[in-house]
Amino acid sequence: MTTRTTGVIRVAVVDDQPLLVSAFSALVAAQPDMEVVLEAVNGRQAIEGLTARAIGPHGGADLVLMDLRMRSEERRVG
Repeated sequence: MTTRTTGVIRVAVVDDQPLLVSAFSALVAAQPDMEVVLEAVNGRQAIEGLTARAIGPHGGADLVLMDLRMRSEERRVG
């Protein structure tokens, strides 16, 4: 587990609409005590990214800002 030495809140932004991901990321990045550590456009991408960060030297996210009603790629009928 990585020990935090700064007061910065690490945020992951997850939404199926890339424009919203960009907008929320910009709002978070504008805060002096927050940083965006992950942007994802689906749940699978978020889990893979957060897992990779958690085992890496930088640690995971402190907060996940996520759309709870994202479209699922697996449920789409082509």
